[in-house]
Amino acid sequence: MSISIQRIALIVLILVFFGLIFSVYSQYQIARENLNANLGDSLTLEGEELAEWISQSLYSSFMFSAWRDSPDPELFDLTASRWILVDQAGDLIVDTSGVAFYEFPDGAYDQIVAAEPLPPKQLQSVVTLNETVVGPLFQEEGKFIKRVYVPVPIPTEVFGENWVLVGQAGEGYFSDLFEQQKNFWWIVAALTFASTIFILLLFRGISRTERLERNLRDAEERIQLESLTSTLAHELRNPLSIIQSTAEIIRRDENLSEDGRDLVKDIIEEVQRSQDVLSHHLHPERRSPEEIDDLRS
Repeated sequence: MSISIQRIALIVLILVFFGLIFSVYSQYQIARENLNANLGDSLTLEGEELAEWISQSLYSSFMFSAWRDSPDPELFDLTASRWILVDQAGDLIVDTSGVAFYEFPDGAYDQIVAAEPLPPKQLQSVVTLNETVVGPLFQEEGKFIKRVYVPVPIPTEVFGENWVLVGQAGEGYFSDLFEQQKNFWWIVAALTFASTIFILLLFRGISRTERLERNLRDAEERIQLESLTSTLAHELRNPLSIIQSTAEIIRRDENLSEDGRDLVKDIIEEVQRSQDVLSHHLHPERRSPEEIDDLRS
């Protein structure tokens, strides 16, 4: 694998990693939107049926204990919701003995108000418009919570004020499903990150191995080249020695002209120079700085 291919693979891995991170974030947003919609729809359905049941009970009898302690309407509970009956100011409605007209389960008022105070303006809006209002999704202790405000049709001439049924849910089937989806996608992101790091380390190891192999091949080629040049140097020294010896013999001839002597002298100097070059190549450790400068010149 060449370096360019490794870089391309690295870029692809980075793009895949960021793509999966974006996908995880998108799935998280989709799961949150689904949780918001499902909780809102389920709470609205349950609240409107419960408000109708309370209204009918109020109109049929003013003896509140007759219906207050009776079971809730049989609805498939997907939200693990809590319900309280409050006035338009957000205060829990109680009878003369201080018992809540409707609070399910016991202590639901404290749990609901502790999560987030009831907004008076929203309660006033529910009463004024006489319509169900679904509140925004908010977080409390790491859990998403949804509220719904349902107007309760009651004889105001008897009670003197309007009532609002407040429902809240932060657990149940939809919330569990959301947590499972969120955990699943974050686990996918973590595994993707770990896999990306592993592959990057793998590519790095492959690159290092290839670099070592390339350096080893280069070293072998240099050794072979040096061996070849050394062999050639040894082979050249013998004929050069013969040429030098022959030139020395010719120079001793008394009948040799002056031009011939100069030529022989030049031949001997060039042969000596060539032998010095070969000697320096075969024995580089014997070189001195002055000799190196002479060779360069």
